[in-house]
Amino acid sequence: MDGRDEGVDLIVEWKIVEAEWYEIFAKAGLKKSFRIMFKFDEAKHEVRARDQEYSLSWSAGVPRLEASMSRTSGQIKSFQFGTAYAFTEELRPGQVYQYRFTTSELKGPIQEAVTQCGWAYKGITFGKL
Repeated sequence: MDGRDEGVDLIVEWKIVEAEWYEIFAKAGLKKSFRIMFKFDEAKHEVRARDQEYSLSWSAGVPRLEASMSRTSGQIKSFQFGTAYAFTEELRPGQVYQYRFTTSELKGPIQEAVTQCGWAYKGITFGKL
């Protein structure tokens, strides 16, 4: 997607988990996404990239509300998997989500496409893209 609002040229995003489910007295949710922010330097024929991982989970019920959020930025190499079970609308336990994700599934094809076009791919951890 267009990255102008974030101050970059391009953003690639993979929504790892986006699930919602109902428990007996609460609504709970989880969102995870992995993004790569790109800046193109035509003078150097280089694509600079910074990874960003975002995770948000919440649980609401009477009389409580809990939420947690985390964000990681830099060069991320990870393998993640997860599953969750809760009571379904039929009041029986059931699987509400399952996922598996490796950063190389997204980054590998992009890096290959960039280098096949004769550009250099430079992963940025600190500093400005």
